[in-house]
Amino acid sequence: EKQEEIVEIPVDNQWYDTPWGQFKAEIVPNPVRNFGKIPDLQYTKWLSCDTITERLFIRTRREGDFLTVKGGRKSVKKFMIDQKIAQEKREQTALVADGSHILWIVGHRLSDACYVQEESEMAVRIDFQPARR
Repeated sequence: EKQEEIVEIPVDNQWYDTPWGQFKAEIVPNPVRNFGKIPDLQYTKWLSCDTITERLFIRTRREGDFLTVKGGRKSVKKFMIDQKIAQEKREQTALVADGSHILWIVGHRLSDACYVQEESEMAVRIDFQPARR
């Protein structure tokens, strides 16, 4: 039985070491207001404050994990298969999770439920630096 790894990270603009690399999270002004759009970066994401309170949970996948996509749900397993993510990588991919709802498959996509709305004043910015393996 593989030990699940789960790391809790405060939203406090500090870098934290995790088994996957370093994460930092902070509350920032909505980037739509600054840049006119949300920059599309692989390892920096802006998430709606409604989906994150004062801390993030980062972990490996579990049975039943899902993303919200276009009005429905998609299992993380199916997403990973569709994206042709190699089996061994699937076990190592960091997930930002709210229970079974996966907010961000790190290095891949956000759940639609996390998209920052234009009218939101603030957003949670998450930065990730992969560990050199």
